[in-house]
Amino acid sequence: MDLPSAPTPALVYWRRVRSKMGGAAPRPMMLTLYIVGYLIFLVVISEVLTRLPLALGLGFWVLTPLALIPWWLSVYAAAQPLWTAFLWVKLFSVITANLWIAASRRYAGRLSAAAIGVPLYLFLICNILEAVAWDLLHANVLNAMAGVLLVVLTPGWRAFSVEGERPQELRYAVSPGWLASYTLWDLAFVYGNWESVITGQHVAVLGAPILTALCSGGSRYMQARAQTLGLHLMIFASAFMWVRERFDTSAWRDADALLVTQLVSLAAALALAVARREALLGRARGRARAH
Repeated sequence: MDLPSAPTPALVYWRRVRSKMGGAAPRPMMLTLYIVGYLIFLVVISEVLTRLPLALGLGFWVLTPLALIPWWLSVYAAAQPLWTAFLWVKLFSVITANLWIAASRRYAGRLSAAAIGVPLYLFLICNILEAVAWDLLHANVLNAMAGVLLVVLTPGWRAFSVEGERPQELRYAVSPGWLASYTLWDLAFVYGNWESVITGQHVAVLGAPILTALCSGGSRYMQARAQTLGLHLMIFASAFMWVRERFDTSAWRDADALLVTQLVSLAAALALAVARREALLGRARGRARAH
């Protein structure tokens, strides 16, 4: 990759990283250790954020991005053309979602169910549509179709609630089928874009909230997903080149595997649609018999 000559702090740092690593992709064993270690790190920090006093948690999502913006701009200048507009959009949309989650937990007693749920539902839908648009721009049509189906099948705002003892937690009632379909779609998205360089890191990013969900019956998935994705994006933006080098999985790129991942993603979304249709028909038949 050709680097700009402007001596920004991020550029100096990037050259130091490249000189230490020699520009080589990590070995399979080291890559596995990086992914597992990163998954554990994200789970632990997410749990710490969940257990912080709610005012501190809210402050984290306000003050940390504000403090890091000057550095992010420096990294952006050094990382051209690899840093795309999509990263800016995703970074700040996910930070905003985490801000609203933190505010909803902090002020749950003063907010109505709609005031909590509607913005979060819209954040989730926009998050999916951002990726759908990117897939369409890069001819990943099958996965874009799966994303559109997910938008239609995503539970509405009433599925969100804030519950539990202090500190209260955001809950989102989703089925295991939706969770599996969403994860497969997102994995196909990161594999199908950016030459699969970021797939390895997203194995950890996608795995962390699933691990949290398995320990909480699934209802804490969306809170953990927002927190771990937000943490990852801030880390990625702060150490863009270092993360790309450490988690470089471009060797995983394969045309046949790309097709298979997108077919699996679409098949999972279609299966979810069929299951949702059968559930609705079953409820309709039950109401008809009751009358």
